[in-house]
Amino acid sequence: MADQENKLIFAYFYMPNCNACGWLEEEFSNTSLGNLYNESFLSYKMDASQRGKEMAEYFGVFSFPTLLFIHPSGEVRYSARGFRDGKAIFEAGKLARKSKRDIKNIMDDRYKKNPTDTDHLYDYIEYQFVRENYSKANKLMKEYLGQRATIEENAWMNLVLDYASDVESPAHEVLIQEKDLFKEKYGKELINLTIWNSIIRKVSMKTDPNRISQFHGQFMKEIKDSEYSIEDEDLILFYSEYIHLNPNISIIRLSAKDKDVLTKYALESILVKDHKFNREHLLTIGVHLIRYYQKQTAMAQLNDVVSYNHSLSPHYSYLDLQSLALYALGESNAAVDKITQARELALSTGSKSFKPSITEFKRAGILK
Repeated sequence: MADQENKLIFAYFYMPNCNACGWLEEEFSNTSLGNLYNESFLSYKMDASQRGKEMAEYFGVFSFPTLLFIHPSGEVRYSARGFRDGKAIFEAGKLARKSKRDIKNIMDDRYKKNPTDTDHLYDYIEYQFVRENYSKANKLMKEYLGQRATIEENAWMNLVLDYASDVESPAHEVLIQEKDLFKEKYGKELINLTIWNSIIRKVSMKTDPNRISQFHGQFMKEIKDSEYSIEDEDLILFYSEYIHLNPNISIIRLSAKDKDVLTKYALESILVKDHKFNREHLLTIGVHLIRYYQKQTAMAQLNDVVSYNHSLSPHYSYLDLQSLALYALGESNAAVDKITQARELALSTGSKSFKPSITEFKRAGILK
């Protein structure tokens, strides 16, 4: 449609509970701004936590709000991150309508005329990333970060967060060095996840995730270098979920060392008190322990954790897993009761194909 109408696609990416996103949206009520965007672009609003998630990942959008101006070929012609007032949004739309050459000339000229204009430098860094001129973008970012004393703190911190996920970016090191400052402003969970995910990507560049024990050693080295405790419960849960659910990791023909790493994090995960698990994560570590670590204390703990999570979010798969743990504990009658409950719950939710896993585990010789 954009090709037929000779228009660019305008995609506005946002996240729920994002204050800056809400402020930016208010600016679109401006009549002249609305006219420009309606006449010049096919405009889309995308919730990056829901239906717009895959599109955000495809275009490398990790901070919000983000405005993308996309050519019908799929090439990003221009982009702008962070909150913009109405005037800035209007100017971004006018610039995006120009040819690639004109956009380049305008962006380059503004920088040459005033390299210390940090507002333009912020946009110029983004422009270089869009053009995939990563070396130049990182050089410019060092310039920007070095002018911290002259930049409004929110803008400076926002740029760091925008690019910190890229382990080759200067922003990555800045976020690690000043993580306490960022945690105070943006919250511990967001900053930790940003850093840990970037470390995962960094290690993945050099070590095959399928070589779990080697990957684990490198990951923990980076974690210690970043001054995190390897006993941090949030880190344990994060890393356990990564190694147990990573689709790129094959569990076929695992070495003894690899099994030990998976078992270690399965056991440590279920020891975290009052944690609401991602269901797939809990089921995966539960099955792993039943296959490779049927010690009584582990099975009893697994049963308790699964029971707690079922109470928070009932699902027949939890009852099915409990039946396996109870059977491993020698409590066959209680196991049969859980299977019966699982069947009833599955039928009540329309899942008529449910079959107890205990049959398969007995056939495989895992449970006797």
